[in-house]
Order: sequence, then C-alpha cells, then structure tokens
Amino acid sequence: HVRYLVDVGFGEPCIEPLLYDVLAGEQRSVEGMRSRIVEGESGEMVLEWCVDDSWKPRLSWTKSDAARQEALPFESIQAMCDTITAGSIFTEKLIVCMLTEHRKTTLAG
Repeated sequence: HVRYLVDVGFGEPCIEPLLYDVLAGEQRSVEGMRSRIVEGESGEMVLEWCVDDSWKPRLSWTKSDAARQEALPFESIQAMCDTITAGSIFTEKLIVCMLTEHRKTTLAG
C-alpha cells in the first residue's frame, strides 16, 4: 500500500500529501513548494523543504511514531489539539492563508 504524509493545518506546507518514502526524493507541490523526506543522523525521519536552494529541516519524528496505524478516538485527538493550541492564535482569530511558490500571505482578524 502507498503511504502519505499529510499536513492537518498546524504549520507550513506541504499543502498537499507527500509520498511517505525516503526514496521518492524531491517532491514538488502544485504551487511549487519543494519538499523531501529523509532519514536523519539518529535514524529519525525528517521532512525538509527547499528555501533559497538550500534544504532546511521542518519536522521530524521517529519511525515508531510513523508505524502507528490505528485510529485514535475523537476525544483523544480533540484533547491533544486543545493542549497543543492552548493560547495559540488559532483559537483566538479566524486565519486564512494563501500560499505561492515564493510567498505565504496570511490574513487574521
């Protein structure tokens, strides 16, 4: 089966699903964002994106985190989101973002 890495809205791109495969190499999204998944020096998985022609780490996680396949109950997910976003701008204002290859424009109000 094919696995993907999907952003659920707590950060920057990838704006569309990425193949979850270190062998996939660079993946370019429709708006031009260049991303890749690599294995870090300690064996962790690292999502990198290309900024000014240089690869920068964005997210990292362990392989055991990635191996988790079972769905969590909604209440557990909601509690985790409430903890993560407590005091965050996401709970205070409506936020809309538009992403292009060179710019992220955010409106908050």
